[in-house]
Amino acid sequence: MFKSAFISYSTDASTKAKQVSGYLEPLGVDTFVFEKNLRKNQPSLSRSVREQIEKHDAVIMILSLESRESKWVSHELGIAFGMNKEILVIKTSHNLLLPDYLDEYGVTVLKKIEELDSYFECKDLAQPSIPITPDKKGGNKMTKKRVFTGFDFDHDEDLRNLLVGQSKKPDSPFELADWSVREPMTGDWKAKVRTRIRSVDQVIIICGQYTDAASGVSVELTIAQEENKPYFLLWGRANKTCKKPKSAKSSDKIYKWTWDNLKSLIGGAR
Repeated sequence: MFKSAFISYSTDASTKAKQVSGYLEPLGVDTFVFEKNLRKNQPSLSRSVREQIEKHDAVIMILSLESRESKWVSHELGIAFGMNKEILVIKTSHNLLLPDYLDEYGVTVLKKIEELDSYFECKDLAQPSIPITPDKKGGNKMTKKRVFTGFDFDHDEDLRNLLVGQSKKPDSPFELADWSVREPMTGDWKAKVRTRIRSVDQVIIICGQYTDAASGVSVELTIAQEENKPYFLLWGRANKTCKKPKSAKSSDKIYKWTWDNLKSLIGGAR
């Protein structure tokens, strides 16, 4: 059972977020509800969000019409996945479907606040997990592919965070070894990127709405092509029009981002 939780929500679920916070308090769970006005006025917002999520054991998403499409909520959950935080989803309506980026994770979904009681009861009764001792001889340990991921730093950092979370799943066939950085393309910038890409097995390009204008991503893909690194493009935002980098070939397909697809693509399927 977690002792503290960061509550992720959109403005249409402000009341529900406060209700969840009030419900958890008597259960001994500390909560943090990020006030929406801070999202507009705080200069170092992303860093503040990351710090708060790091301080808490779990993240609770209030699933509403707005939060389902919210870039901020997906950003917060991406950070949580990257930090291996426990994640719960509480619906504001029974008919709401999970966003695509959560559908593959098998997160716990509660239809109403009162189900928190039974959730905690099940957690208390659960047997503690037994740590697995690594096989020093290798055994059946899966060799993970080292991946460099290119993405539009100004618009799609939340998508990178989601990919980080997926890389940490128990059955993940890959690990993120490196990714795009926000640096001016001067001096030896390209040489540094080339060194990074040479050290990995594959390159993943996350395509968003403005990737065609992201010159850094275009350079990264060009280098991957020059180095003959296997690469593929992912459709980052399910309900938006996503664009290829300018250096993409006409034959480069943007693949739907699902967990099964991602594992197949890492395995060489094209």
